[in-house]
Amino acid sequence: MEVSQKTFISMHKNLVSLQEVARFKSWLYTIAVNYCREESQEKESKTLLFVTRPKPGEGEESYRWEESHHRHENPERQLRHSELSDLLQVCLMELSHEQREVVIMKEYEGLKFREIAEALNISENTVKSRMYYGLDGLKKILEQKKITKETIGYEL
Repeated sequence: MEVSQKTFISMHKNLVSLQEVARFKSWLYTIAVNYCREESQEKESKTLLFVTRPKPGEGEESYRWEESHHRHENPERQLRHSELSDLLQVCLMELSHEQREVVIMKEYEGLKFREIAEALNISENTVKSRMYYGLDGLKKILEQKKITKETIGYEL
C-alpha cells in the first residue's frame, strides 16, 4: 500500500480524535511524514539491488516534487522550467534529510514554520534553523556547480 493511501486511511479512521480543526493541515502532515519515515526505514533495511540512483524524472517513482501545469505555455519556457526543476531536485538531494524535509515543506508545500514544527514534532526554532542551513546549503551547492541565474538564463 502506498504512503498516500495509508495516510488517507489513517486520517479517515482518526478524524474524530482531531480536537482543533484549525490544526488539520499540520495534523495530516504529521501522519504523512510518519508514514514516509516508516517506508524510508523499510527501504533502507532491504538489500539494494541498484547501485545508481535514477536521474530526475526517470522511473515510476521519480522524485519530481513539482510538475508544470502550464500546458499552453511557450515550449522553450516549459523546457527551461523543467530543467531548472530537475536541477533543483538534484541539489535538494544533496542536503541532509532534515534540511531537505523542511525546505520542501516550506518552499514546495507552502507550510508555515509552526505547521512544519507540529508535523515534525520539533520546535519552531529548530525548523527555522534547518531552513536557514538548508537554503545556505543549496546556495553553496549551486555555487560549487557554478550555477547562477546568468548561466542558466533564468531568474533564481
